[in-house]
Amino acid sequence: MPVLDPPTYYRDIKPLFTQWDRIQMIGRFDLWSYADVKSRANSIWLSMQLDPAKPNTGWSLLPFVHVMPAVNGPLPQAQIDLFKAWIDAGCIEGDHPQPSTPTPTLPIFVALSEALTGFDDLHTNPDLAQAYLDRLLAGEPAAAVNSLLAAQKGLDAVPYAERAAKLGPDAGKNAGAQAIILIWYNGGVLSKSSPTYYTMAPAPQKYIYGLVWRAIGAHPMGYATENTPSYWRFEPQPTQLPPMTGASGPAAGWPT
Repeated sequence: MPVLDPPTYYRDIKPLFTQWDRIQMIGRFDLWSYADVKSRANSIWLSMQLDPAKPNTGWSLLPFVHVMPAVNGPLPQAQIDLFKAWIDAGCIEGDHPQPSTPTPTLPIFVALSEALTGFDDLHTNPDLAQAYLDRLLAGEPAAAVNSLLAAQKGLDAVPYAERAAKLGPDAGKNAGAQAIILIWYNGGVLSKSSPTYYTMAPAPQKYIYGLVWRAIGAHPMGYATENTPSYWRFEPQPTQLPPMTGASGPAAGWPT
């Protein structure tokens, strides 16, 4: 039989946790951080499993904690076993994902995006810009976006204050421009085949970085590190709160 490679964090474990899982747990630790997950690995593994001694309650094997995660959990047994195999193998970190090669039109896309959205700092997150461009060029808006990028060749050399004038007053009516604005504000684009359905971009933290939140001066719904104490499949009931350490600390065993 072939010898299988032991599981590693970046290849096998990180993909188990969705962006939403990460957002909801960021007040305690980062599920997309190798160091954070390694240091809490056993608690996380226990929290993935229903307690057979307490059927139909949602409690996990981790004391006073309900099964995680909520969005795509409880996880299939195969994924729980994979997490345990990762622990047993020594919590191997593995190779970091290789950064993608920037698309040649990325500088024009960023300059155009800044002019269309009115935000002049989009160039500070090139990974997010590349993810958005990849999504646009892989979907329905591809032809319109490519045509617009070709027409605006050299826009990245134009100072930000002069770009809007170069685009003209009707720039926002272009189909490619509308797709670019939409993906920056909402992290996705509307599908022509289903006008109420957003096809989301596979970008890190696209939900957090949507410009809609900056435009309205609010943090994303469900993402407020100052008041996100924990995140599990079910909230503990008032009569089942864990004993507290001190005035407000969690009980021993919680993955803090």
